[in-house]
Amino acid sequence: MFEHLREYSRILVTGPHRSGTTIAATMIAHDTGHDLVKEEEFFYTRPEAFECLYDADYGPKVMQCPFMACRIHYYPEALVVWMNRPDQEIYDSISRMTTITDRKIMFHGWFVKEFDAYHTDEEDILKIKRENWELQKERLPHYIEIDYHTLSEHPLWIPKEKRNWHLRATNHGVV
Repeated sequence: MFEHLREYSRILVTGPHRSGTTIAATMIAHDTGHDLVKEEEFFYTRPEAFECLYDADYGPKVMQCPFMACRIHYYPEALVVWMNRPDQEIYDSISRMTTITDRKIMFHGWFVKEFDAYHTDEEDILKIKRENWELQKERLPHYIEIDYHTLSEHPLWIPKEKRNWHLRATNHGVV
């Protein structure tokens, strides 16, 4: 499904959190043979860790990085993959992952790192993120948009009723 992306040595998979960036990055890495780098490998440590992993010359890689959505235009040599998923499905996914208090802290925590100036409701953050993407596309030489639901055509997809839900739930199980 994503074999044609093999020509890119850096593929950055971004979009709103809970939009399918993890499973899409996993599928793209699987189909291209690139190494997979998930955001927890750099997100929870320090921002410079993303740069180090991005610049590391150990071969082609797919980086799952929804928190980098606001900065993605700084990497014009990479292929940027933007995940599209309906807002209500994102909110439903968030509500499945944890308690209301933890969810608010976690959801806002992701975006505070991305948009330090914005401390607003989830709906506003998603709107800001999507509006920002529309502006960034004009500056990116290489990007594609993927609809979350098209991923169901990939062999790694597992139907909703067979998944194990977890904070880090993906279509291929808990990672």
